[in-house]
Amino acid sequence: MAPRGLVDANGVIDAEAFAARMAALGPFEPEPAIAVGVSGGVDSLTLLAFAARWAAERGGRCTAVCFDHGLRAASAGEARLVETTARSLGAEAVVLRWAGPPPSSGVQEAARRARLDGLLGWCAGAGVLHLLLAHHRDDQAETVLQRLGRGSGADGLAAMAALSSRGEARILRPFLEVPRAAIEASARRIGLVWAEDPSNHDPHYDRARLRAAAAPLDQAGLSAKALAASAARLGDDRAFWARHLSALLAGATRACGEGWLVLDRDALAASDPWAAARALAWAAGAIAGSERAADPRPIAALLATPPAPGQVHALAGCLWQSKPRGALVLCRECRGLDRRRWAVPPGESLLWDGRWLCRAGRGGLAVSALGAAGWQKLAPALAGDRQGLPPPIALPALPIFYGESAEERADVFAVPSLGLWGYGYNPGSAFRGEMPFSVDITYHPFLPLVPLGLRVGAGGGL
Repeated sequence: MAPRGLVDANGVIDAEAFAARMAALGPFEPEPAIAVGVSGGVDSLTLLAFAARWAAERGGRCTAVCFDHGLRAASAGEARLVETTARSLGAEAVVLRWAGPPPSSGVQEAARRARLDGLLGWCAGAGVLHLLLAHHRDDQAETVLQRLGRGSGADGLAAMAALSSRGEARILRPFLEVPRAAIEASARRIGLVWAEDPSNHDPHYDRARLRAAAAPLDQAGLSAKALAASAARLGDDRAFWARHLSALLAGATRACGEGWLVLDRDALAASDPWAAARALAWAAGAIAGSERAADPRPIAALLATPPAPGQVHALAGCLWQSKPRGALVLCRECRGLDRRRWAVPPGESLLWDGRWLCRAGRGGLAVSALGAAGWQKLAPALAGDRQGLPPPIALPALPIFYGESAEERADVFAVPSLGLWGYGYNPGSAFRGEMPFSVDITYHPFLPLVPLGLRVGAGGGL
């Protein structure tokens, strides 16, 4: 049975209860603009039906955003089904497509990431602050079982949150406590037609195997309801730790900026060692552009025997440098990011390195890391004017943008974080006409810098 109020006596979702759940996930604008990630399956189309009605009743608008991964021949037809259904429900529809060939391994995980990145990128470009996803109680239970199999800790077993925040939009999961059966019953009552994804029953995939094992697990007491209830309780614990770790990080931070922290080692040492390690594990995940916190165990070992002043230790995708007067610098490790350039065509966006949202305007461009060699070339341009710059160890991981010169000279470059641009690493060199490209760049990593969701960063552009 679903939680009281979400499903009525007939086993279908109640529209008023859905509105109450949305209110709990607010706040929203007076005339809310929302997006719904829709695949063409029963879960997401049912969510679209309820969300479209909810938005219309408030004078807002609802957009179905479909990500066509192109991995199956039927995916194009499913995208057309989304468009047709959205129009019938009074919603708008957008279809995104996966650019480039799929990877040779880990296809489902890569597709999941690409889909979420695509949906969030569309929200950012369209100015939509709320992205609704159709994960439900059975999905939550499967996520718990998957993470148990991977040896996840308490935070991982808390699984998906009903409300989470990314730089591009808020992610809302209003169906998270609704069983799959109630969603399907609601879809039949509404009269929806949906597509079935054959991978849901393909034993090559983890979730299909877990669904096949649902009945014996239920008989053993590991029902979807029980597993989701455990995730909810662990989610409460995760929220408690978020408040505690946020306060600990704030109290131990001397200075911070886009992709770096200067911490007070004495303040960390005065804290509970495991709490300090967990706080820094979260910060390291944010600074490294990861989707999740780092493993706190090696960080606990590092805090127990910190590097001597001046020494640098590489851990969890970050560099850790002890400085005089008890300071500890934490920043992104460049790790070869300067050896490749990522293209950003005009009008498109890229979340580079999991940290920087780059939107190309006029002209195509490429982005890479500045690198140690690049910084050495540019350092003379900032001689005597380095106040406010990141710590030197953090500079190689800053993004640098390149565009082609119409005058067949060296690459035109821009480093917005340093306010530098020119021809061939010659800052301030004169241009004939306007800059051959423009870019808006915003720093917002996958994870916020502290667990409560506060972010350090700013936007800029050229």
